[in-house]
Amino acid sequence: MRVYACIIGLWAGLALLALTGCGSRFAVTDLGTLGGEGWTKAADINADGQVTGLSRVNDTVQHAFVWSGGTLTDLGSTSSGAFSAGAGINGAGIVVGVTSPALGETTTAQAWTASARVPLYTLGGTEAVAASINDANVIAGASDLPDDTGFHAVVWNGTATQPQDLGSLGGPWSFSQKINQAGHVVGWSLLTADDVPGGAKMPLADALASMKPSEPEKRVGSFLFPTRAHAFLWPGSGPMQDLGTLGGHGSMAFGINASGEIVGASYLPGDTVRHAVLWDATGVIHDLGGLGGNDAVAIGINDSGTVVGMALTTDGEKHAFLWEDGVMTDLNSLMDLSGWGWTLEEGMAVNNAGSIAGSGIHNDLSRAFVLTPN
Repeated sequence: MRVYACIIGLWAGLALLALTGCGSRFAVTDLGTLGGEGWTKAADINADGQVTGLSRVNDTVQHAFVWSGGTLTDLGSTSSGAFSAGAGINGAGIVVGVTSPALGETTTAQAWTASARVPLYTLGGTEAVAASINDANVIAGASDLPDDTGFHAVVWNGTATQPQDLGSLGGPWSFSQKINQAGHVVGWSLLTADDVPGGAKMPLADALASMKPSEPEKRVGSFLFPTRAHAFLWPGSGPMQDLGTLGGHGSMAFGINASGEIVGASYLPGDTVRHAVLWDATGVIHDLGGLGGNDAVAIGINDSGTVVGMALTTDGEKHAFLWEDGVMTDLNSLMDLSGWGWTLEEGMAVNNAGSIAGSGIHNDLSRAFVLTPN
């Protein structure tokens, strides 16, 4: 009987090891929703583990949120029924993003401080988008040009200032994705007017709508882009620098750390496959590969060089990945038992403590998560 009990105990222990995995590194936390059923997306995480993004408040309206210490707080919008989304958060907990009367309509760049929601100026056009903020309260994003003839990457030096036009790499569209603590900005730009999809100049909301995947919700932080856009670095002054590609016609930069390492994606020759990439501090591009499918995008990087993002598997499924020390790993293989019922689809941001914010599917519902190192 004692032997039988020992065997059962051994089997149970082996089963637990199989479920948790010898390499399990992260506990998973579901951030919940603002009231709407099963839809929350994470966009950014700060040094203290606060997360921003957007969540449904009912079946038709989504709002920006801050998640902190287990509590999800609705940041609201401009009116009842209006849409908002958080895209970036700094160390002081200031959130930047957008508001809009409804999905797909005119967007206003916003900052949510501890005491107020503050709209940001445009370059003279109709719309603007705030995408990222550093601890000096410098905000990066994009704004329509006067007469809405195109849109350019911009920075706002605080919420009460006019935006600074960062220009472009030659085309009428450019967009800032991320700013680091030194004020260096990365994003993407068209090279010529001929690179605009469809050959027509469009204002910001229409342009972003033309690039997003065909799904009913607005994406924050990662979306499809014109195949002929190029990633850029703006080093705090002067013109943008073209970061180049892996041989295809398109690339895009999504993240930059304190050392000037930049992550994003690039098409390979032929423009049918995208790989996650890293540009080192000298500007050399490195192919990070993927998870077996034909698309991979690196979205966030911390100061240690840890990279997170999204990649398609050989089965065509979206999976979040972790890249460090030259190796890309599916984050779904690194969860402990708290990951039961989860499919992690995209890693959006990673802080210096190694905590990761992203989005995935939890028990068949679209939810935001935080991964905390064990």
